Amino acid sequence: MRRAADMCINEGKSERSVGENLGICHVSLNRYIKKVRATEFGGSPPKCGYRPHTRIFDVDQEIMLATYLKNCADMYFGLSTKDVRKLAFEFAKKMNLKMPAYWTENEFAGIDWFLNFIKRNPTLSIRQPEATSLSRSMNFNPINVNIFMDKYESVITKHKFEAFQIFNLDETGITTVQNPCKIVAQKGKKQIGAITSAERGTLVTMCLAVSAVGNAIPPMLG
Repeated sequence: MRRAADMCINEGKSERSVGENLGICHVSLNRYIKKVRATEFGGSPPKCGYRPHTRIFDVDQEIMLATYLKNCADMYFGLSTKDVRKLAFEFAKKMNLKMPAYWTENEFAGIDWFLNFIKRNPTLSIRQPEATSLSRSMNFNPINVNIFMDKYESVITKHKFEAFQIFNLDETGITTVQNPCKIVAQKGKKQIGAITSAERGTLVTMCLAVSAVGNAIPPMLG
């Protein structure tokens, strides 16, 4: 657009011919040239293109918001959907940004903004966090991790373990009652049932070990 405006202003070419050659609407080019001439004696250069008139935060502000959310999740204090909407309102208010009236009335951002914010920031997603005790989160820090890795490396070096001799073991809970899937039923009905083997089954703990090369041993159930 800037090159087209220079051709019209400096070279004296017509706006319609330049627009046809460069594939630019001559009406848009005319508006841009007027803005350029209005800023010849001072002011920032005009911007071309379209941007959503309902956009609250710019790109840098949304990056700051996304970074803050990821840092909170890394510290085991992630924000829920409603908390994020509340934070967005407080952030916009602090930055004196123009926001919809219902943001001010409800004191949190709308659900449409939140869904579009997630789409614009693919590094974020709605996740189900794993319950983690305070003692576990406090012990998982760089100092303890480095101590563990140093001991781990010394054991491997001392005994010369290879990849097929190193196993990772984890446990999980399995119930003997299958979880019913979602079904199609009458709307508005208070309670919907599905047949299972029992209403309350027995919780079975399963331990499974897999080596670094992918070999697995039969699981242990207890």
